Amino acid sequence: MKNIILPAEWHRQSAVMITWPHANSDWADILDEVTDCYISLSKEITKRQKLIIVCENKNEVLQHFSDDEKNNITTKQIDSNDTWARDHGPISLFIDNQPAIFDFGFNGWGLKFASNLDNQITTELFDKQLFNENVLYRNKQNFILEGGAIESDGEGTLLTTSQCLLAPNRNQPMTQNEIEDYLIKTFGLKRVLWLNHG
Repeated sequence: MKNIILPAEWHRQSAVMITWPHANSDWADILDEVTDCYISLSKEITKRQKLIIVCENKNEVLQHFSDDEKNNITTKQIDSNDTWARDHGPISLFIDNQPAIFDFGFNGWGLKFASNLDNQITTELFDKQLFNENVLYRNKQNFILEGGAIESDGEGTLLTTSQCLLAPNRNQPMTQNEIEDYLIKTFGLKRVLWLNHG
């Protein structure tokens, strides 16, 4: 049996990934203001570690950064529906101490919004060899899971909400017990804690 660890959010990481806003995202009406926010956010990240920017046009993005800042930035030109990288991006794990990414399905929070492009970002990042060659890739597209719907303590406990994982248009007809069993097996967990409100 493999030893699977879903690290805590505060676990040491090699990079942060964001998806850059554009005219076809939620931010269309306030794109200049949101872009300024993303620039500020990105500059703070590059002071501390590597930043991966998924964007439509890398030249438009990189013009906002100094050469020193660019040294900590990797851009990948991939089309996206929106900017919610926490929900559509890869989930990082360790399998027998080897780094791995799980590529879960993302369906725009239960088919509320278009997500066909967002749902392909992790696959494209892997195909474009963004990750180190020792990183394992696991296609989990048959299960809908937003990264923002889960929290891990890195020691086998997962926190999630029934509003997300049990909501219509995600993983039905699976029951709560079936979903919990799937999470335990997939993430090597000891227990799943469900929040029923919020």
